[in-house]
Amino acid sequence: MDERLRAVEAQIRTTSAYQRAAELLESEERLEAQLRDIERELETLAAAAQLARIDRLRKALTNSDRIFAQMG
Repeated sequence: MDERLRAVEAQIRTTSAYQRAAELLESEERLEAQLRDIERELETLAAAAQLARIDRLRKALTNSDRIFAQMG
């Protein structure tokens, strides 16, 4: 049985379907790695966007403080 199974496996490995499946698996791995890279980049961009919002609010507060100081 074990010998027959190995023979069937070897035969399958020579088929174009096996080659295509192996290529698709490699492609899937590359795409998953690219997706992880994109997710990390999106997380970085989200953090940068939040910091930019905070900076904009701080600037607005500073400007409003100056306006009120000039009025008072």
